Amino acid sequence: MKTKKLLPLDEAATGMALAQEVLDVNGFCLLAAATRLTAVMLNSLKQRGIKNIVIWEEHDLDEEASRELIRAQREACVSALEHRFRQVPDDANMQRLKETLLAYRLQELS
Repeated sequence: MKTKKLLPLDEAATGMALAQEVLDVNGFCLLAAATRLTAVMLNSLKQRGIKNIVIWEEHDLDEEASRELIRAQREACVSALEHRFRQVPDDANMQRLKETLLAYRLQELS
């Protein structure tokens, strides 16, 4: 099973695969998701001030452990969104946005 992991750039190694694109401070895409990192790419990201990346991490888990990991990730996702939208419980548009984000993020975990 693969999961996304936020990793400090200093801990990244060549050959790792990006789980999401890397953006600069202006929102421009520096590297696309699924890119396998090279030493040149890592050096370039450091020079551009990138501190963290999101990579795919492989887990060798049995079926029960895999289900438990997915359950924990789903709970963390729901909790994070509830926290982020906690100040707008009566705003219908913000609640629709929260539900859309939740559906998208839970789909990624499937």
